[in-house]
Amino acid sequence: MNSTLLLVSGYFLSLAGLNAICYLISAFWQKKFSEPAPKAGFMIGLLASAILAAFVFLPSGTFSGQRLFQITLILIGGIVTATNVISLYSTMKKIRK
Repeated sequence: MNSTLLLVSGYFLSLAGLNAICYLISAFWQKKFSEPAPKAGFMIGLLASAILAAFVFLPSGTFSGQRLFQITLILIGGIVTATNVISLYSTMKKIRK
């Protein structure tokens, strides 16, 4: 087993863990204050990170467009997560005032 593959998959799984933590914070915030909080994007980011961690172990060129699919997953997961983090932050800041 290549140690680089383990590090890269660990990186993607840590991103999945951060998305799970953000999802839990969002769910707690929604339950405590009965305010709408973004949760769907964190689940999309979590699934994208988990799929990427699994794809790390596939040999390159297993199917056509594999790299494009991986890059698309990275971009989708990153954009959706960043958007939801900003939305959650603004929701939390709005309620504090």
